[in-house]
Amino acid sequence: MVDVCECAANWRVELTDLLTGEIKHSITPIQFEFETAFLEAGRGTITFNRRGNGTNLDSGYVSANDVFPGATGIFFQRLAGGAATPTSPVNMFGGFIETVQGNSDGTVTLGFAEIQKYLDYRMIRSDLTFTGVNQNAIAKNLVLYARGTNTIGGSTDPSPSLGIPLIGEIGGAVTTLRDRTYLAIDRTVIGDAIKNFLQILNGPIYKMTHFRSGPIVGLTDGWYSEMRFYDTWPQTLPAPFISWHHITDFTVNLDQNDMANQIDAFGEADANGVPLIATADSPTSYLPRFDAAPSFQGVTNPTTLSNHAYGYQDDHRNPAMNLQLQFSGVDYGTAAGDQTLSLDDLIPGNMVNVDILTPNWAIYGGPDMPEVGTHIPSIGRVSVSVGLEGPEQVTVQVFVDSYPDNMLSAPPEDCVDC
Repeated sequence: MVDVCECAANWRVELTDLLTGEIKHSITPIQFEFETAFLEAGRGTITFNRRGNGTNLDSGYVSANDVFPGATGIFFQRLAGGAATPTSPVNMFGGFIETVQGNSDGTVTLGFAEIQKYLDYRMIRSDLTFTGVNQNAIAKNLVLYARGTNTIGGSTDPSPSLGIPLIGEIGGAVTTLRDRTYLAIDRTVIGDAIKNFLQILNGPIYKMTHFRSGPIVGLTDGWYSEMRFYDTWPQTLPAPFISWHHITDFTVNLDQNDMANQIDAFGEADANGVPLIATADSPTSYLPRFDAAPSFQGVTNPTTLSNHAYGYQDDHRNPAMNLQLQFSGVDYGTAAGDQTLSLDDLIPGNMVNVDILTPNWAIYGGPDMPEVGTHIPSIGRVSVSVGLEGPEQVTVQVFVDSYPDNMLSAPPEDCVDC
């Protein structure tokens, strides 16, 4: 008898050929966890029995070739909670296998990364030049370069390969034009080029989406992933309210360690060894000065370096605040009269309203609470953990990118929610 996790019926997990996206196996987990994050590649692990409990695609024997690191994709669909059903599942995570651990009892544990981490393994091997180009088109074509299908930049990889079914796309109107040059001699890692691009002031952002049976050339039944770039986050649904009755517990974290408001950004050195420097002076009158001197390799344009300096300042000028919110299951607040939430509402990058009132804490703020100020809490990470017993355990990181002092007030004497 193969033990499976109690919540396995809520999830479908499929293994694919990483090169083509073709589905190879559906596995029944013993336990698993995964994390998605805003503008970062998530990761996770899953344990299952390789013999399954049958002989078909959905539960049969899983060979070593079917889980080989660097050759295998892994995708998670949610079949319950919110709008998800077995016939209309919600695609939650797409990635590729990095590690395999096999045990004598037939159990196998896979370690995996989210699909965009593949770009950290690919380099720009020919000269690319973008002049006066929509910043989202530049980012899109850096992703497509890994498939040998970029349409702008002046060249493709001299030994083009289709890579994996990860494509770049553009979202929103064309508003920001930029110049970028990547030289073959530098062998710039594509993932690093995109990360640097995201960190400039008013730079692009991206949203990951995973599709089953998508319109990729040569793919008739399988998975592909899309990295769509925008100037601003494309939140289409109203910001949900997260209240005390939705969660099982929470932790408040404030951290000054990475704070910096006076920035001297260093670019590439000239022929005499003198580096290019751009400064972003401290804009704050309510905090002491904190200095930082980040380096941006390969940047030779003063305007570009200045954008990096102000972008770094924008990301670091306030103490980092995040809330770790704990949820149980896939639907929350289902008691009569309570506003409900589900995993559908917890999407990295989305704005949320926080209205948590306890005997010891009053945490209050969001886009629909203008009386509190300009503090806009957003979701940074969503972690899902499923074990042998009990419901899914979901941890959500909510961060605030401005000075969060008046989000943390004293609870009133007549605390109703308490």
